[in-house]
Amino acid sequence: MKKTRMRSLVIVIGILCAAATWAQTATTTAPTAKASVAAPAKIATAGGAGKVWVNSSSKTYHCEGSKFYGKTKSGEYMSEAEAKAKGNHPVKGQACAK
Repeated sequence: MKKTRMRSLVIVIGILCAAATWAQTATTTAPTAKASVAAPAKIATAGGAGKVWVNSSSKTYHCEGSKFYGKTKSGEYMSEAEAKAKGNHPVKGQACAK
């Protein structure tokens, strides 16, 4: 019987210590009034009008209207001639239709 009471007492003390620690950290780490908002994804602009999207990671370029036109993580718009001059190549070796 004494062992059961002793275990119960230890459990209660442990719970009280945990609750006190939680209450202390909850008040000291309260969120600030300004909530940080993640920046929106960068949207590439100035495409179209005969420009291609060059994926700077893969050194390939995508024609206007293709699936990845302006949508890869890193890249830039430029003319097809400029893309070729900088050593980039078309996706699957197919140049853009004019």
